[in-house]
Amino acid sequence: MKISQLEGKRVALWGWGREGRAAYAVLRARLPSLGLSLFCPATEVAAARAETQGVLDVRGEPSADALASFEVVIKSPGISPYLPIALAAAEQGTRFIGGTALWFAEHADADGTVRDTICVTGTKGKSTTTALVAHLLRAAGHRTGLVGNIGLPLLEVLDPQPAPAYWAVELSSYQTGEVARSGAHPQVAVVLNLFPEHLDWHGSEQRYIEDKLQLVTGAVPRVAVLNAADPHLAALSLPGSEVVWFNQPQGWHMRGDIVHRGEQAVFDTRNTPLPGRHNRGNLCAVLAALEAL
Repeated sequence: MKISQLEGKRVALWGWGREGRAAYAVLRARLPSLGLSLFCPATEVAAARAETQGVLDVRGEPSADALASFEVVIKSPGISPYLPIALAAAEQGTRFIGGTALWFAEHADADGTVRDTICVTGTKGKSTTTALVAHLLRAAGHRTGLVGNIGLPLLEVLDPQPAPAYWAVELSSYQTGEVARSGAHPQVAVVLNLFPEHLDWHGSEQRYIEDKLQLVTGAVPRVAVLNAADPHLAALSLPGSEVVWFNQPQGWHMRGDIVHRGEQAVFDTRNTPLPGRHNRGNLCAVLAALEAL
């Protein structure tokens, strides 16, 4: 869903953290006549009203019926779509989306591809890996946006000027499904590993894995860069994407402390300023992703 498609709809925000504020700022700028409501904890109501100078209809915590009175609810990532009130409202037709979905929809080409974008997810190592992607692109002279779960909400950089040549986007398990729901396709998507985490948000280990994998199973990137050493990933079949494997002998992998590409020794990671072999091992994912890009 593009932002312009919200015009004329009943729209609410759910959550008033940095993501909620970013969504509010974008909607006010793009759709100044759009009526907006906000659901947030009672402790945040007064501050939200003061910040928005009475323009925003600020309410407290929502009920299922309150959510169902809106056609679209733009929720913050930390709010689970599996909450009973969200599921009940969705059954009545309310569509729940996040800032991640809006950003990807806005940046997609006519064929749905978000070009010059490397998305990174994984239970462990995703911040290091995304930062390394951006660092190496910048070192090569390319203006690169480092955004997403790493600390800069995507809607805060919806249309920066000058625009980056490339985007390095970290995505948590709260956001990967948003990319799929946007209808857009990343150019390159990296999945590092999968371990049980955030089960209170997802509801079960199986759903956590399914939600995490939405980045490659639902969003259908041009190229999926996957860790061959992870059993969940090694079992994947992705017919809509080219698959590039790292941590296997034919691709980028480590032998001891040395990074190899196939049989070719490339460099000794002991000279890199990265603590721990696991962090240095993330270089294999980074190099595979950059090569794919």
